[in-house]
Amino acid sequence: CDFINENVSLFTPNEHETEGIEDRKNLLVTLGSKGCLVKEIDKIIPAVNIGKVLDTTGAGDTFNGVLAVCLAVLALCILSCSA
Repeated sequence: CDFINENVSLFTPNEHETEGIEDRKNLLVTLGSKGCLVKEIDKIIPAVNIGKVLDTTGAGDTFNGVLAVCLAVLALCILSCSA
């Protein structure tokens, strides 16, 4: 969809949801226990090993929530430094 392509600055699919969008540069692909792939620089950021995982329910939502907070804090820092 053109609207999505023109208005979404970052996609965060998991490794099973990339079909049809793998040529995009603005992808942050979650790879489960392997970490995540930053498509624009073609670099995998490794996951932190926390031992045995009992349940991954909500892991993607948690990842996106933490990412959103980190981006918001970064934006505030940039705005504060430029004021």
